Amino acid sequence: MEPIARMLKGNRRTVSFLFATAVVALLVGDELASPVISQYLRRDSPYAEVEAVQEDATPMHVPATLDLPSQRTLSLNLGGGNCKWQPPVYAVPNDIDFYKTVIAGFPSGDKRMIFIQMEALTGWPAKDEWDFEHIGMSNHPFIKANYPHHEGIWGWGDAADQVVMMVRNIRRSMWDIGYAKTWEDASLFLDNLYSERPPISDFLAWRDERVLDEAHWYGWFIDYYMEDGLLRDMFTHKTTTKEHWDMLMMPTVYTRAELDYDLVVGADTVVEDAYDPHCATVTEGCAPVAVVSAENLRDYSRGKAETDLIGNVLKRNSKMEMLEEMIHELDRLITKYGASPWDAMTTANKLVSLLTEHRELAQDELDDVLAGRRVLTEKDFLGPKERERRRKLTSGTSNQEGEKDYSQYFFDMDQKLLEIRRVEMRKNLHQKRKEAEEAARQRDPRSVPEE
Repeated sequence: MEPIARMLKGNRRTVSFLFATAVVALLVGDELASPVISQYLRRDSPYAEVEAVQEDATPMHVPATLDLPSQRTLSLNLGGGNCKWQPPVYAVPNDIDFYKTVIAGFPSGDKRMIFIQMEALTGWPAKDEWDFEHIGMSNHPFIKANYPHHEGIWGWGDAADQVVMMVRNIRRSMWDIGYAKTWEDASLFLDNLYSERPPISDFLAWRDERVLDEAHWYGWFIDYYMEDGLLRDMFTHKTTTKEHWDMLMMPTVYTRAELDYDLVVGADTVVEDAYDPHCATVTEGCAPVAVVSAENLRDYSRGKAETDLIGNVLKRNSKMEMLEEMIHELDRLITKYGASPWDAMTTANKLVSLLTEHRELAQDELDDVLAGRRVLTEKDFLGPKERERRRKLTSGTSNQEGEKDYSQYFFDMDQKLLEIRRVEMRKNLHQKRKEAEEAARQRDPRSVPEE
């Protein structure tokens, strides 16, 4: 009898286990089809309304990102202002027309803080300038750059559209002890990155020998981007020649004495303003569209505003090209008909008044888009680049069969107009600056220091 009892007991356990498994499977299947449990815990269902009146109700939050339809592969919203960073999609497709951003900053300037934010906001990865140079070109939308510092290289060709500059406190920026001189060396020691501090003896020797030069390099780096690539000597901050600039870009080839400004350029040489030709390949030039603070990003009270700034920068892309072109055309008309001889005509004055009002409305609309207060939809004024980008994102295919594509023609024409406008803008800015300096010099020769 005892063996039979054991057998019956074992059968009952087996049946109980199978029954429990079936119940769990039914619950899971039902939840996947209609997430009642999730709604209940999130207080979105009728059951939650009933329990809400009970005093002993236990509050529980299930984040919306855990629902299958809304899960993301990048950042998980955990609720209550908390989130969890997830890796971006590292395999970047080549058929998406990204508006690419250079993240420029002095070495050890926390550029990583920016591109991690950008990766979290978009799901797309960043790539280092040296990897563009040595591994090859790719469609990565974010480019981490130390250029023109000697630890950097302009490796991304003409792929960039805009620049964001990261600025860190100068007291925490100057660290290049034992930096890699080549891409191969950097790759070899990649696993050692941020793993340990240098010996104190190495730091003290570096401090005594290099800090003064590093301080000048720090300011020279900021000048380069703020002045849209104006060539300057890093030690004297005087404007310099292209020949001298090319030598400065190779500090491991020339000694400090060989790079001396008076020796290469000449103490009394009058140097005309010259600009790094690389900047002409960036859609919006080297002047940054935004300056981001490393310290602010880490600050609990100021960090959100700094992240919002980064998010707004990512909205500065081709979807605003039509609004910007409209504003440019209104500016042209206002300038033309507001000047002599048109300004003496009543009709021209009325025209300028109307166009000025229209320009203000267009600018308000553009500001709303840039600030994120308004998101453009398919029914808005989208440029050909943005429409093509959206079409590829939604369909993943090329033009439908039999549909003739004119977007490339309009895109090429738009690029030519953009280049012409940028050249004209730079010429006007340079001319106005020279005229202002000359006028100030005539009033008081001491008011404008010699460069």
